[in-house]
Amino acid sequence: MTIYQECIFKKFVRFFKSEIEKFSEKRKKSVEVNIEKVQKEIGKPNSIEKCIQHYNSRERISLKEILDNTTDTVEMSALTFSVIKDNDLSLIERKLKKGIKFTFILPDRNSTIIDRHIDRYPSSKDFKEKIERPITELSNLKTKFKDNVTIKINITDNFDNSIILVDKNKPEKTFIKIESRPIWKSGIERGSDLVFREDNENNYSEWKKLYDDILDSSKDYID
Repeated sequence: MTIYQECIFKKFVRFFKSEIEKFSEKRKKSVEVNIEKVQKEIGKPNSIEKCIQHYNSRERISLKEILDNTTDTVEMSALTFSVIKDNDLSLIERKLKKGIKFTFILPDRNSTIIDRHIDRYPSSKDFKEKIERPITELSNLKTKFKDNVTIKINITDNFDNSIILVDKNKPEKTFIKIESRPIWKSGIERGSDLVFREDNENNYSEWKKLYDDILDSSKDYID
């Protein structure tokens, strides 16, 4: 290698080294900004974009992980509440004993809302029974904990999404999670998104309005 070639080679080495260092620094800053913006990761999000935590399936975020981050209130709107199984019901009861208040909103089992969901999902054939069973369990909780449990019925929302709103009266802690119901996907396969109010107030407010509209058009369940 001539002196000229050696000089050119060294210049290339310095150039690429400088570019690599710049890239590494940008990546480091990007990660640092992301950590600063997200108040707290709940569960195992597959990705975080604009401070919205995205989950590809329910396996990435459990009801327990959501309730463990609750200090005041939990409000839930869902088509069937089939996600509330024996273990989750026990968890809810433990939270109720600590004074946390729960609101559950379901569709009327006799409304036309149910008809539009039949045959759209792998387990949709017995929708009415899947609505009735959780209501019975939730009614038992209502009897036991009275004012700390609210059950409401809605006949206007299409229930294409399931919503969980946590600690809405605490601006610094509140977050909301929304789960879509794609046709022919089972519950475990459904993706969802979660956002803290302090992380992204626009998306939080937009999703909370969806829930508030459902709440405002719902009526108390009478056993």
